Amino acid sequence: MRGDALWLSRALENLLDNARTHGDAAAPVQIALSRVGGQVTIAIRNRGEIGRHVAGRLFRRFVTTRADRGGTGLGLAIVKAIAEAHSGSAECTLRGPPEVEFRISLPGA
Repeated sequence: MRGDALWLSRALENLLDNARTHGDAAAPVQIALSRVGGQVTIAIRNRGEIGRHVAGRLFRRFVTTRADRGGTGLGLAIVKAIAEAHSGSAECTLRGPPEVEFRISLPGA
């Protein structure tokens, strides 16, 4: 994939940190890399639940599911901004309780 290695690594670190923070500590975080045509996708899936009422807003600034524990709601907004700055996208899919998948899709090299 094309892009700034520092910024892309920050986006991945944010996604992995979210998976670790919000996921089931006893279950592994799954990471998958795929390439379809000219698009590279990195998917991070973990066991955890996100309410449907908030799932569609998670990439907006200051939307958090853990404000009571110090969450700022900036991590996923940063992920989205980095993906879009690289002509890509960031998405969240609820795979049904208890799985959540976050993806960054970027143009390939």
